[in-house]
Amino acid sequence: MKSNDLDSNITFLKGIVICKDSGEYVFDLMIDSDLNPLLLSSYTGALSLFGHDNVGKIDEIIIKSNNIEMDIISNNKLVLIAILDKKFAAKHNFKQQAESLLKTFYDTYKEEINSVEIGKFDPFKKIVRNKIKKFLETL
Repeated sequence: MKSNDLDSNITFLKGIVICKDSGEYVFDLMIDSDLNPLLLSSYTGALSLFGHDNVGKIDEIIIKSNNIEMDIISNNKLVLIAILDKKFAAKHNFKQQAESLLKTFYDTYKEEINSVEIGKFDPFKKIVRNKIKKFLETL
């Protein structure tokens, strides 16, 4: 299955963004082109800093709007933002998948995370697509 074919079959997923807990953008796989991964990274960094300064380390945040739900998972000074269709999120728990994706990203790139060459993480898009495909097969 080509990546575009898979993208058309994963309409529940609007995008995935990985950033540092400071909000510095690292990686994205955006299915919905209306979403801005750089703004999401900055927003999440601000939430993380707010949490650190006011309530302690935040491990998970869930943000809901009329159409989407954002599950925000934090680990190893990285944050993964999964932007999901709200109806799908209400029926299925994506948290375990998000945690697995963040762990896989960290394990794969822990030596290169501080690299300024962001494009070096593009091969991770294939890993994300494969994990999503396996997730859909289990539903």
